[in-house]
Amino acid sequence: MYLLLSVPVQEFEYITGKRLLTSLIEVRLTLISLAGVVDLEMAWKLHLSNDAVVELMGGSFPNAPERYASASPAAMLPLGVPQVLIHGTSDSNVPIEISRKYTREAKTAGDPVTYLELEGIDHFDVINPRSSAWERTMEILQTLVQ
Repeated sequence: MYLLLSVPVQEFEYITGKRLLTSLIEVRLTLISLAGVVDLEMAWKLHLSNDAVVELMGGSFPNAPERYASASPAAMLPLGVPQVLIHGTSDSNVPIEISRKYTREAKTAGDPVTYLELEGIDHFDVINPRSSAWERTMEILQTLVQ
């Protein structure tokens, strides 16, 4: 799962001698993965969730490599924007190695990546507001908007 976080930063420029106010808005983007399948080819190789990626992509990787390449974050590296990956060590739905491998490859490609591995946390805990993982997730997100 990828979330797009936009943080508007307003900066005003006054033009001297004229009664004109222009507002420049800078938008900073950070991509956030919460136990996400950030490598669709790897998901296909591992047959995750009974080959759900095959249904999503409309075919297997060998039969539709261009679809995988256009939808998989791992295939599009470098993305050129900051990224945060949060993954639990007890995730039985999406192996943590997907996030670990992606993080290594993204950093090698020059992308700024923050990786947080949560000990003993399962797949859905990172999106469950009642879990201990949610508090850590919110802490990370708060640092992005300050």
